[in-house]
Amino acid sequence: MSCGQKIVAPNIFFRVVSSEPAVALKLALSGFGIAILPLWMTTPADVRKRLIPILPQWTPEPITLCALFFGPARLTPKVQVLLDFLAEYVGTDRDPRLVKDLAKGYFTDRTLAPTLGP
Repeated sequence: MSCGQKIVAPNIFFRVVSSEPAVALKLALSGFGIAILPLWMTTPADVRKRLIPILPQWTPEPITLCALFFGPARLTPKVQVLLDFLAEYVGTDRDPRLVKDLAKGYFTDRTLAPTLGP
């Protein structure tokens, strides 16, 4: 965060750390602190009215969705069909998590190069 020319960083004490957004949301709603959440999780009115944005101008680095599967290095036809099916929904206007909202503004551009991850 920048205050004029001075760069400041918060001194953070973690009580709980979770990579699962649903757990982070539940903990934040229960008063256990701050959560970095996907925007689509914060849009329902009952959730939105209970959360307070604390760093509204800060944007975390985008993450890359990965599919992990066991098997040979090449994709089998069954795995490819599943990945194609998911690609039609995840991060698109057809994503059921958006509850009839549009994907624009919730997800990064699907053509961006993958990140290194956390």
